[in-house]
Amino acid sequence: MELLTRVRNYLNDVLLKDRNLELYDITYRRESSGNVLRVMIDGQQVNFNSLEYITKGLVKWLSNDSDAKLTNCRIEVSTPGINRVLRNLEDFKKYIGSKCSVSLKAKNLLNRKHIKGNILSIEGDTINIEENNKIVNIKYNDIKNSKLDNEIVF
Repeated sequence: MELLTRVRNYLNDVLLKDRNLELYDITYRRESSGNVLRVMIDGQQVNFNSLEYITKGLVKWLSNDSDAKLTNCRIEVSTPGINRVLRNLEDFKKYIGSKCSVSLKAKNLLNRKHIKGNILSIEGDTINIEENNKIVNIKYNDIKNSKLDNEIVF
């Protein structure tokens, strides 16, 4: 079984199951400093202690798993952060009312490739965003990339 599938299953079945947390993303890649396994955890209960618990559990499991064959690998466990990527329509639905930034694959009818505003609603595969008191309708398949656009005020 592929490494990422095994890690995903382990996280979902063992480490995240009773903690009201979800696996947001997982990647494994070679970088200049060596191999990196990145795990992003999300959920209302995520905090430093839960990230530490998951990191320790994952390191222990991987070091005892002969099939993992992870040598010289750095493990990073974090959250997607407040300006997380909106990966699908469900993410847009989850964050209705939030500010977002959307880049389009091509210019829209208003001759623009970038929209920044509040997510108002989702209708089928169309995302309705309020930008400068105007509603902009965007087809999900027209999106190149998107993320939340929260501001941190100190």
